[in-house]
Amino acid sequence: MSLIELLSSIFSYIFITIIYLFIFSIIRLIYKDIRLMSRETAEPLPPPVKPRELEVAFSEIEDEDDYGEYFGVLRVVYTRQQIGKLSDEYILDKDVVVIGRASRRGQSDIQIDDAFLSSEHLKLTFDGTYWFAQDLNSRNGTFVNGESIETCKLKNGDEISVGSVIFELEV
Repeated sequence: MSLIELLSSIFSYIFITIIYLFIFSIIRLIYKDIRLMSRETAEPLPPPVKPRELEVAFSEIEDEDDYGEYFGVLRVVYTRQQIGKLSDEYILDKDVVVIGRASRRGQSDIQIDDAFLSSEHLKLTFDGTYWFAQDLNSRNGTFVNGESIETCKLKNGDEISVGSVIFELEV
């Protein structure tokens, strides 16, 4: 066997290996895409039920001023998939609240274990009169009443969609 035949055989094996790796990576991408699509088309969950403790806590409050200066509530109205440790309501008692994916760093005020959320996805800011929503350059975006936003002023009853969760704002 000559040197040229040997090199030709080696290069053909290398080329075949590269082709197989390329085909394998394409199949892997297709599998991930199908798995992601199956998550998005999963049966919607029924709206969550408010825990008994929160019902008692809210029924004991007689005056709106008892909530404090920066009051608002984010209620979960819809989720596209089952999300662990998702509360039914989040009380907005600070002037700046960051919503993001649950992570080890714990940077977000409201942490949700959702793969479709960025680690810091949305910032809600209270200016003393109004709440404002600001998308923090998230990968999947933030939607208010079905419209994609970068920054917008919120009002009572607005639906805020982040990742797989839709919240309703009550102020």
